[in-house]
Amino acid sequence: MKIVDALMTVVLSVAAGCLAPMPSVGQEGSTAGAYRYTTVDYPGSTSVCLAINARLNVICDAFFNQELPFVYDARSGRITLPATAPPAGWSAAAFGINDSGTVVGYVYPPDDSIENGFIVTKNGEYREFSVPWAAYTEARGINHRGVITGTAFFDGPGSAGFIYDPEAATYTEVLPSAYTEAMGITTDGHVVGTVYLDAGASGPGAPAGQYGYLRAANGSVAYFRVNGEDTYARGISDEGKIVGYFGDLPFPEVTGFVTDVKELHSSKPPATGFVALAIHARNLLQVPGAFGTLPQGITTEGVVSGAFIDGSGDAHGFVARSKDD
Repeated sequence: MKIVDALMTVVLSVAAGCLAPMPSVGQEGSTAGAYRYTTVDYPGSTSVCLAINARLNVICDAFFNQELPFVYDARSGRITLPATAPPAGWSAAAFGINDSGTVVGYVYPPDDSIENGFIVTKNGEYREFSVPWAAYTEARGINHRGVITGTAFFDGPGSAGFIYDPEAATYTEVLPSAYTEAMGITTDGHVVGTVYLDAGASGPGAPAGQYGYLRAANGSVAYFRVNGEDTYARGISDEGKIVGYFGDLPFPEVTGFVTDVKELHSSKPPATGFVALAIHARNLLQVPGAFGTLPQGITTEGVVSGAFIDGSGDAHGFVARSKDD
């Protein structure tokens, strides 16, 4: 990969496999704060989980010598494998899934000389795409209309988010910077992600660092930071719930959060140009015993998917539900 994502701390590649369902090793029982957690690991491997759809299907990646994308059904606890079909010898990483079961991600050869986005439907229809102005294309999210978000890395330093509408065959660049990601996207086109801003870029007195952002369908952007730290927004529901994490990277000594779009619009941003969010403890996510908790997706009912790093440095997927559910 061109840039190592906070979750992808090893070189990843795809492993071939059948589409037959198999038992999951999801283990429920951990409880902390306002949430109860189910750990999700592919049999015989550590794993990370990413986006979740309304059917409670979670797209995840297992870590062997190669990477294996899989879909975890949080209702039944079953696992299936999407029909990714990269060129022979290439690797694949899955990131997004919509309510139709369409999965997006990216593929790359062993020498990482290129990255192409991929789309694969539940019926196994597979194709690849690349952002015209990018050296590396990583699809990160997909909404119910099939519009795709992702990260496009330049042929040199820096990256930009992108929004790709396959039906209209259009690409929209989002907030180019030293490091930008475009992640979750709602049906009406609101996008969340992270962007690096230099000191004072959003307004006088704003610190340098990673900011979460919410981009409206009309292109307007609201920047925010959680509890005064670097912030990575990862998922958004159609009801306006946003999840992500905050803290120091690259080693993920981070904490998850849930907030609401309304919190970003409840008052006029100060002169610094960003919203400083103070997240209450009940809206923080920390898997018991985890070194870092990294939420990635959220449903309209508030079910959260993501990954955590245990005390030994191993990655695991999780699904979190409110204790009240």
